[in-house]
Amino acid sequence: MFGPETLHHSIDDPVADPVIQALSKIDPAIVLPSLPILLESFHEYITRNRTSLFSHPQQTIHAAADNIRALTIDFYSACDGLTRVSQVKASDARNARLQLLGVIEENNVFSNAQPKLNSILSEKCRLTVDELRSR
Repeated sequence: MFGPETLHHSIDDPVADPVIQALSKIDPAIVLPSLPILLESFHEYITRNRTSLFSHPQQTIHAAADNIRALTIDFYSACDGLTRVSQVKASDARNARLQLLGVIEENNVFSNAQPKLNSILSEKCRLTVDELRSR
């Protein structure tokens, strides 16, 4: 699922990620429980294959870690977007969002040094917290 060609396409244009495009066509009730597992698999794959994905000789280990974080956050954001469809129960969507955030936390993806990560996570977390408060 996360072959090199698919990942390079995701790196070039995260919005048009073929995996997310395919998942958006499947019944959300089926997709939601799978999203945290997919995010975990995505993160593991790009971490394991970082040398072939980010094969710039001048790139440091720190830069590769930043790339892994950024790609993971982009995929997380796309997965989170799939939870925000009207055809699913609010509790199922909320559980999927919380589990997605759990994957981000468990894999230490969050980094204060990257403003893009901060803004995406802040917005997604704020939406989830606002939703919880409204219940």
